[in-house]
Amino acid sequence: MNDTIAAPITAWGHSSVGIIRLSGNDSIKILKKIFKSKSGVPPEKFPTHSIRYGHIYDRGRVVDEVLVLFMKKPKTYTREDVVEISSHGGPGIVRKILELCVEHGARLAKPGEFTKRAFLNGRIDLAQAEAVADIINAKSEKAIILAAGQIKGTLSEKVRQLRNKILNAATQTNAAIDFPEDVSADSAKIKAQLKDALGETERLISTFETVKKYREGVKIAIVGKTNVGKSSLVNILSRSDAAIVTPIAGTTRDIIRQPVVIDGIPVELLDTAGIRKTARGVIEKIGMEKTIAAIESADIVLFLFDASKKIDEKDENIIKILSGYKNKTLMVGNKIDLGKIKPAKKTGIGIAYTSCLREKGIGALRKKISEILTKGQAPAGDRAAITNLRQFRIFLKVRNSLISAISKLPGRLAESSFFMEHALSALDEITGKKFREDMIEEIFSKFCIGK
Repeated sequence: MNDTIAAPITAWGHSSVGIIRLSGNDSIKILKKIFKSKSGVPPEKFPTHSIRYGHIYDRGRVVDEVLVLFMKKPKTYTREDVVEISSHGGPGIVRKILELCVEHGARLAKPGEFTKRAFLNGRIDLAQAEAVADIINAKSEKAIILAAGQIKGTLSEKVRQLRNKILNAATQTNAAIDFPEDVSADSAKIKAQLKDALGETERLISTFETVKKYREGVKIAIVGKTNVGKSSLVNILSRSDAAIVTPIAGTTRDIIRQPVVIDGIPVELLDTAGIRKTARGVIEKIGMEKTIAAIESADIVLFLFDASKKIDEKDENIIKILSGYKNKTLMVGNKIDLGKIKPAKKTGIGIAYTSCLREKGIGALRKKISEILTKGQAPAGDRAAITNLRQFRIFLKVRNSLISAISKLPGRLAESSFFMEHALSALDEITGKKFREDMIEEIFSKFCIGK
C-alpha cells in the first residue's frame, strides 16, 4: 500500500466521458508530469476537493482536454491522496492516459483495490466493503436500497450491538470464574442476555434467503395445457410482446425466457410448452423435456388452467406431474372474463384468478407471488440483513456458539465463556476486525477493476 495505483473507473467502450482514478502518495507528483491547468496553477497548489480544467500532455504534445478533480487525504474514498481525470470517453484516449500514469510511476490497480484500501485504511469495515459490490451488481431498485443500507452501516451497527451484549455476558461470567469468593454470577441474567443475542442472530439469519432473491433473482415457470394463456400472462407481467400469442393451440415449442421485476425481485419468467398428449397417447416430446427441467429449476411454478371450464383430464395429468412440487406450485385460474368455476381438484400452496384478456387480477397475482417469495417478510433498507454467503455462514457459527454457551449455564461457567469467545471472534470476521489475508484477497478479487 506504499505505491500509487491507477485504473479507469468508467466502463471500457465508446462514451462521452471516461474517468481514470489515481490513489496514493504520488498521485499529485504523477499528475504534475502529464497535466497542465489552463490557469497555469501547478497541481501541488490545487486546493483539496477542487476541479481544474486543462490538458493532458505526452512529451509536449496535447493528448486530450480534461477536467481534473483533486482530493487530499484523509477525506477521500481510500483515505489516500486521490486524483480523478475526466477525459473524452473513447477507449483509445482512456488507454493512453492510463499508460501515461503508469509510465510516470503508477501501478495498474487490481480488482477491488480502491475499496480494499478504503477498508485497510479504516474508512469502511468489511461488511460495508462487500455492500459496494452488492450495489454495483444490484438487479433491481430494492436490491440497490438494501445494499445502500449496508454501505451506510446497518449490519455493522447490528454486529456492534450484538458484540456488546455477548461481551457484557462474557465479562460477568469471567468475573465469576476469576473471583468466585467476591462475585456471585447471576446466571439467569447472563442467560437472558445470551438469549436476547441469539434471537437477534436468528432474525438476521432468516433474512438471508429473501435478500438473496433480491440480489440474484428467481425463476418462475408457467405451465399448463395448450391455449390457457401462458404466453399472454408472460406478456402482461413483463409488459412486452416476448411471447407469440395466437388462437392456435400449442404455439410455444421451446422455453421463452423473459426478465421482469415483481415487487423489487428480479424474476426470469419461463414460458413453457403446453403439456398435452398426441393421438397415440404418448406425451408430446417437443419441448416437454425442457418444460420438466424448467419446473425443477423454478422457485415458483404457476399452474395455469382455464377457470371458465371444469378441470379436465389434461389438467389432472398436469396436477400429477406437479405432485412432487406442491410446495412451490401456485394455481392460477385464467379466463375469468368467460366464467369462474372453482376446481374440485387442487394442488400447491394457493390459488389466484386472472383474466389476461381484460388484465384483471394481475396485481393480486403479483402480490401473491411476492408474498410467497418473501414469506411476507420483505426486508427494509434501514434494517440490518445478511447479504452474502460468507456472512450467512459466520452468523451460523455465532448462533451455534450462543446455543452452546446457553446450554452450559448455570453450572459450567468456564465452558460457557469459551463459547461466548467463539461467538465474539466470529462477529469480528463479519466487520473485518479480525481477518486472514487470503480471505481478504478472495473477497476483493471478485470486485471489478476500478472499484
